Amino acid sequence: MPGIFIEQQLDREEIIQFICKEMDVRYKDVLSKDRSRIYVLTRNMCYAILKTYVGSTVASIGRLFFRDHTTVLHGLRMHRQDMETNDIYAEQFEEIRFLLKLNLPTKKHLNYAKSIRILG
Repeated sequence: MPGIFIEQQLDREEIIQFICKEMDVRYKDVLSKDRSRIYVLTRNMCYAILKTYVGSTVASIGRLFFRDHTTVLHGLRMHRQDMETNDIYAEQFEEIRFLLKLNLPTKKHLNYAKSIRILG
């Protein structure tokens, strides 16, 4: 899809470890069942980056975090909600996205991709 690229291909676990480092949490705590807010936010950030930029399936993301795919879907919904309502979270996400050198597709690219799918 136009507009999405990763300059250097990173391993999914390296991405998770990088996000943990930036969020100042331990990798093992993010993988744990602990539902402290900071761990939940970090997990959701990981889910969003892995799904949006790496193209991982929700099932494969769930396996990485020892969770069910429906838990990942819920985390992705919460990520979208937090991006709209929590400015600090949105800033942290954008900074991490920038540091990982990830580019989000623009609305123009999304509309272009949608029009191609409609045309055939």
